[in-house]
Amino acid sequence: MLHTFRHSFLFASCVATLAALSPAAALAQPAPAPQAAPTPVDEARQHFELGVAAMQAQRWPEAFAEFEASGRIRRSASVALNLGVVLREMRRFVEARVRLQEFNELATPAQHQQHDAQVQQMLTEISRRLGRVRVTEIAPAAATITLDGRRAQLNDANETVIDPGTHALRAEAPGFLPFEETLEIAESATRDVSVHLVAQPVETPHPAVAAAVDPRVAQTPVAQPESHPFYTRWWFWTAIGGAAVLGGVAAIVAVTSGAERPLPPTTTNLTISALTLRGAQ
Repeated sequence: MLHTFRHSFLFASCVATLAALSPAAALAQPAPAPQAAPTPVDEARQHFELGVAAMQAQRWPEAFAEFEASGRIRRSASVALNLGVVLREMRRFVEARVRLQEFNELATPAQHQQHDAQVQQMLTEISRRLGRVRVTEIAPAAATITLDGRRAQLNDANETVIDPGTHALRAEAPGFLPFEETLEIAESATRDVSVHLVAQPVETPHPAVAAAVDPRVAQTPVAQPESHPFYTRWWFWTAIGGAAVLGGVAAIVAVTSGAERPLPPTTTNLTISALTLRGAQ
């Protein structure tokens, strides 16, 4: 037993000696386990909580951004419901209605029981406050209509719902000039619009231009201006000569006495000259 005690004492002495020689080893603690990276569910929950805080402070654009970020990671009925409430407060009624309908698709039975009455009330209110655009006439019928750059989805009554405010309507069709109009839509109001597109004018190019663009187009010769002045042409002086003769005959008739008979039509220029001399005597 003494032997056992002696060995135990020596073992304890060795441990004490090692502890004295290595204080760092004696004080060493086990390293903490590495923290796990956040999961997508954690990120979605974080954005959701930030959205709730912004919503309670009525910071609607911030709340919308946080709920959108949460929904991109993980769709849920709670996110859809909160987005519907936020968008309604921002008067973006068309989008709010879409989100509330999304809640109806994703909600569990317990969520339906808890929120259906509230959701139905909001949908009724939104439907009442939405504006409407009714296209009463459209020519040509194949024209495409857009509102704020997005194609308008018309129902059987040629109507589409739209948020109250200022909107840009545009209609287009091949071969026609575009039609544009700015619309002011009040809450619960319906705006009638008549769309008539004007055919685009067709310009006929000059024959020379048409031939240059398309060699198959026959080129009509274009009259070129003459390089010589008109008074150097033979027909000009012939006309002047005829006019001079007629002027001479008129003068002769004027100075000839009444006793003289008018010359027959076949009288030559020489006879006219002689008669002129007699009348002057």
